[in-house]
Amino acid sequence: MVLILFFITAGTLVQAGDRPNVVFILSDDQGWGDYGFMGHPHVKTP
Repeated sequence: MVLILFFITAGTLVQAGDRPNVVFILSDDQGWGDYGFMGHPHVKTP
């Protein structure tokens, strides 16, 4: 699966040219108390 995603993104990066950079981060299994703005004492999030 990782190799498939790598080759798909590698081909897209070659064609990207002057398009803006976008980073998409997906996180699973997060609860309300797991974010800094919701009061977690160790995690700092905006």
